[in-house]
Amino acid sequence: MSVDAPPQHGPRPPGERLAVVDALRGIALLGVVVVNADAHFRITTFQPLVGAAPPATPTEAFVAGAVSLVFEWKALSLFAFLFGAGLAAQRERAGAAWALYLSRRQCVLFALGVAHMVFVFGGDILAFYAVLGLVASVALSLSARTLAALAVGFFALQIAPLPVYPFASIEDAQEHVAVAQRVYAGGSYGDVLRFRVHELRPLLVLLSRSAPRNLGLFLLGAAAWRARMFSPSQRSRALLIVAALGLAAGAAHAAAHFELIRGAARDVVYESGGALFALGLAALLVRVSRRPLAVQAMRLFAPLGRMSLTAYLSQSLVLGAIFYGYGLGLMGRVSRATTFAIALGLYLALLVASRAWLRRASWGPVEWAWRAATYGAMRRPKS
Repeated sequence: MSVDAPPQHGPRPPGERLAVVDALRGIALLGVVVVNADAHFRITTFQPLVGAAPPATPTEAFVAGAVSLVFEWKALSLFAFLFGAGLAAQRERAGAAWALYLSRRQCVLFALGVAHMVFVFGGDILAFYAVLGLVASVALSLSARTLAALAVGFFALQIAPLPVYPFASIEDAQEHVAVAQRVYAGGSYGDVLRFRVHELRPLLVLLSRSAPRNLGLFLLGAAAWRARMFSPSQRSRALLIVAALGLAAGAAHAAAHFELIRGAARDVVYESGGALFALGLAALLVRVSRRPLAVQAMRLFAPLGRMSLTAYLSQSLVLGAIFYGYGLGLMGRVSRATTFAIALGLYLALLVASRAWLRRASWGPVEWAWRAATYGAMRRPKS
């Protein structure tokens, strides 16, 4: 195949992309960077399992609450929701070539995710999304209502207690956390690499616990796409209803976070509220997307959303260089407030870099490589 003749079902040209979807993805990246910095680089991933130290100052307590309430689960929920919508969109676009396209696309994503998990950051979600995307793809031919019903079923499964724990006992977890802190904060790259490989098993167990939630979000996103929720012409009252319900679910999630809701109901509300908030936020932005302020917001965040894969990998590289021992070694040495400032600065740098890059290219560098590997050959990423 000639590099000047990509397949007929090739990637959507930049001019045909939905700015609202790219903007939502760019907004979600803020939460991903903040949560990763706070929960995976400031401390080790498994620290919360053995008990984290309480906030030392009112400022620390405020930042801890803000990160948990505003970003935790909501950013990744929005990402997963958009990933499912993307799968449904690609299925429509690929047509008869869907099976071949999907297998190649997800295999490339899986390989990229495994490399990221082993060599850069153990908390990778790309390989996880690649596998779950294949599972979700089986249902993509179903109606929007059926997809939404299946999503509810997976959310219910997530709420059900699962006897899955990454370690044999709390003592094993405590020992692992102590070693992880020492290696990640002070070890060489080789030390960190060896320990990360050793840590893969409990990391995979931890990821598996969120599989039902992510499958539900994939299917919910696919249902939204099938219902034409993201269509530029969609301005119906139904969008307002979905937005109101989703934002109300987010408020209920906040109430559960502050334990204003107690008992078994708290777990149900906390698990489902963050996920449904993603749907509500998406519906709201679509509904107001032609208003001047929303247009400006989309222009700001959409370039980063178009380069979300490049940005996701870049944030891992930068945070590793800041917090791991082979870099500045700041893990365990800086406050939550300082970590939040670092994450915000990194996000702003990614925003600026994405706009600069896309002035001279059609795709981000990793996005182009992913598409080139998926389609077999493609034009170079120049506008």
